[in-house]
Amino acid sequence: MDNPLRIGILGLDTSHSVAFARIFNNPDQPEDAAAPGGRITHAWADRAKGDMAATVEERREELTSKWGVAMVRKPTEMVGKVDAVMVLAVNGADHARLARPFLDEGMPIFVDKPFTNSVSQARSLIKAAQSSRSAMMSCSALRYADEVVSVIKEGPHIGIPFGGCLCGPGAHREGMPGPFFYGIHTAEMLQTLFGTGIESVRCEHSDREDVATVYYKDGRTPVLRFVRGCDESFWFSVSATGGARLAKIEGSSFYARMLRRVLAMFQTKRPPVSLAETFEIIALLEAIDRSGAKRGAKIKLATL
Repeated sequence: MDNPLRIGILGLDTSHSVAFARIFNNPDQPEDAAAPGGRITHAWADRAKGDMAATVEERREELTSKWGVAMVRKPTEMVGKVDAVMVLAVNGADHARLARPFLDEGMPIFVDKPFTNSVSQARSLIKAAQSSRSAMMSCSALRYADEVVSVIKEGPHIGIPFGGCLCGPGAHREGMPGPFFYGIHTAEMLQTLFGTGIESVRCEHSDREDVATVYYKDGRTPVLRFVRGCDESFWFSVSATGGARLAKIEGSSFYARMLRRVLAMFQTKRPPVSLAETFEIIALLEAIDRSGAKRGAKIKLATL
């Protein structure tokens, strides 16, 4: 494309920084692994500590030397140089701080998972986006995994999902509440397959896993399992009115599929995942965390 949309990324403490550059900036990507029409032109990295410092430096080197990305000292130096921004910093607690200057400029923004680390942070960031009338979206790429998309396409044939089990890694990360770091991927698969309308959740916590029963307002009760110390792949089973499906997530084509939708949002200002949907994901994760801390107490999302 002669004039690709210029994209700035904030945060190199995630593998997504280089993974996304390899998709946007590599003209030799096969069609199903490409996201034509956009290019990462600028990046900013916060000061990293410990082992992460070396990793961030490696990513900085790849971005600049291989993909032609210019580094900036402050995020706001990107204003006027990029058309859209992707907030990629790992910790959701940093996302509002990083996004606000660009919301004030009316720029479209993608906020990587997790959107925020709490319901209160989510409310604040959503209010800021609505006040500025900026287009903003957030999601996990697992929403666009081939196996998940296949079930959605089969909807008319297998009917309405009424039960199932969705499983994924439950690793915790320092500075982030229990399920927010990696559990969000499994939660997004749940919402994609079962839709919105969650009323409450009950979570049983152990050293090996967290098992959360999700109660929908219409009576459906799918189960989420966040496992630790064993096979940390993603898989799901879905029981529907007209059939059942069992699948394990394979490959990584979901990255390019998600980025094509993000790019379309940057161009049209129409997010494919609404902020209301994103808010319910964050409320679900906070309710799971609270329930686990209260030994399986049932937590209603409306009380958060």
